[in-house]
Amino acid sequence: MEIQMKHAKLLENNFRCYKDVKDAVLLLKLKRWRKKIAEQKKVLAFMILHDKHLCAVVHLKPTSIQALKMIKGFGDKNVCSYGEVILSIIKNHQ
Repeated sequence: MEIQMKHAKLLENNFRCYKDVKDAVLLLKLKRWRKKIAEQKKVLAFMILHDKHLCAVVHLKPTSIQALKMIKGFGDKNVCSYGEVILSIIKNHQ
């Protein structure tokens, strides 16, 4: 966990768009998951989900598919493909 905290602090300190993120460890977990999926699909990470969408997930911490659908950038395709996994990451983090 100490390494995650260290990486979370780096996120907070080096990327201005993360300044509003209250839970940098959760953001880090989501970014790692996204990177893994992107590598499997052989695409760039932002093509899975953009950073601003991950930040919105961290900020809102949705607990249902319906709540996830309310976040800008989460259409039916993203929710169908990644919704359950994202909700699981959030639940396991809390």
